[in-house]
Amino acid sequence: MTAQLAGLGAVTGYGWGTEPLLQGVAAQTTAAAHAEVDGIRALAALVPEPGAEPLDPNERYEHMVGAAVDEALAEAAGRGWEPGDRVGVLFCTGIADIRAIRDNFFSGGRPRPSLFPRMLHTAAGSALAQRHGWTGPNLVVNAACSSGNAALQLADAWLQGGLATDVVVVGAELCVIAEIVTGFRRMRVLLGENRSAADCRPFQEGSRGFFLGEAAVALVVTNRADSGRATYLGGATTHDAYHLVAPEPEGRELARCFVDALAAAGAAPGDIAVIKAHGSGTPINDDIEAALADRLVPDRTRL
Repeated sequence: MTAQLAGLGAVTGYGWGTEPLLQGVAAQTTAAAHAEVDGIRALAALVPEPGAEPLDPNERYEHMVGAAVDEALAEAAGRGWEPGDRVGVLFCTGIADIRAIRDNFFSGGRPRPSLFPRMLHTAAGSALAQRHGWTGPNLVVNAACSSGNAALQLADAWLQGGLATDVVVVGAELCVIAEIVTGFRRMRVLLGENRSAADCRPFQEGSRGFFLGEAAVALVVTNRADSGRATYLGGATTHDAYHLVAPEPEGRELARCFVDALAAAGAAPGDIAVIKAHGSGTPINDDIEAALADRLVPDRTRL
């Protein structure tokens, strides 16, 4: 049984919905802009307000997640999908809604008691299950920048093993605050205060790092729909066992992950049209990924 990605929903710096995202990518424009973040100037792709009235900062995360999920469910239903009796949820995040946590619990204020459980990263997945009556497995996946990849592999395993009839995969991050911007800058991987988005150009000479963004994205993964945006063929996961944030310089485990994923999918290197790289725009990451692509796939494969 192959898993279909039957529905997609997105809230990004381009706007609310998948259409602004697709239009922005197709036009090769960036969602990043200079903004004041807690009194410091930063380049970031911030989610705009959905209407004239700004959202309550404490409710913004939930609104983004809910909008992405609702859009994904609507598209999946349009493709003939009906939820089974064991819909699972995989919620992907690295830092989650860190602004609300900071402002409510580490700023000397008196937060509402109802906000306390939302400090847990499990809160968003639990809220989705309650809202929709989904009683399948419900987990948080935190594999940093590769959380979405790991979640898709796990969703497929749940479907193949009969642990879930369908899986809603959701990723959300609201991490653009002064503490995170400053931390990444001190690591010398985030673009500086006066840099433009053009200074983030992965795999090109002169790239100076990356910029941060906010987003919520949802996918309905199922083998019970008439069709989907894509078919999930297989994946793999490895770990460098090398450093907390720096990739292993020889890229050995990255290469093994790549080869194992092809084997799981029953695919050959020549079958690959596009590699969606990490592409952080930092020299060590870009050198390792580019060298791996040069070694493993034909020149016609786009990176």
